[in-house]
Amino acid sequence: MSRFVLLPLAAMLLIAGATPGAAQSVEEETSRVSIEPVDGALQWQIENRTFDVVQTWSGAGPRSLLLEETMSAMRRSDMEGPADPMVRVVASEILDDGTLTPLWEFETRAETGSARYLGAFGDAYVATLYGCCGAIDADRYFGLESGALLVTANGPVALLDIPNSGGLVRIAGVETPWSASGEALYQERSDAFGTIGYASMSEELQRALIVVNLNMMEAIDSMMALPMLEWVPADGEPAREFTFWALDGERDEAKIGGISLRVTYTPEAWVEIPLVADRLDLAAATASPGLSLEALP
Repeated sequence: MSRFVLLPLAAMLLIAGATPGAAQSVEEETSRVSIEPVDGALQWQIENRTFDVVQTWSGAGPRSLLLEETMSAMRRSDMEGPADPMVRVVASEILDDGTLTPLWEFETRAETGSARYLGAFGDAYVATLYGCCGAIDADRYFGLESGALLVTANGPVALLDIPNSGGLVRIAGVETPWSASGEALYQERSDAFGTIGYASMSEELQRALIVVNLNMMEAIDSMMALPMLEWVPADGEPAREFTFWALDGERDEAKIGGISLRVTYTPEAWVEIPLVADRLDLAAATASPGLSLEALP
């Protein structure tokens, strides 16, 4: 019955031009929390709104982006974790005169998120849904250039950079049946052991399903392992973050190849997929006994 609202003003951002009299953009948003007793427990609804300015690189050159981030969730004193947490991001480009041009927006089930610097491999927005009751944290990577979902991953992603290529970068991630995301695929397919995503920094390029022989499921299901991803070159040491100097200066995406993506759960459970013409060549993949691959839409 009691209820109140806090935090009438969460954030205000002033973007001023470099010279006096230049155009200015002022953005304001409000954060809120409401609290009330429901069915013998306290229930609170939280909505936090913030701003961030990130500088990133696109095919057209450097860009400054204003990100308006809204994170909301309902929680109860008798419940572990939030119900229906959501992260919404609205991006605008900051022009030279300080004005804003809308670019993209997305909303995804997650508890928190932020723009993340991936070193020489570029930038992405990462929204995280935390694990509960045995589930593993799920990270969703979104492209800052497009706002598109790139990959969903449990654990670190694998990054591939073609140096002096004008920004040819690839990202790969694996989501498992133990993911906090509750992906419906794992409810529909009892033999699903993982989903591999392969993407540029602006769009998803390919998805594949790791399938396990059901005779092995009992042993494998007990692993609850975070898969390790690494790039395996024909000549050189495998690495999760790989700068592919053999392709130095190559700008043709169709020439991306000569390397494999290896996904390892344990020494006895792994798959390795050659990269050919910027595609994961599932037909040429190798795997430990009991594991295989299928293409996904």
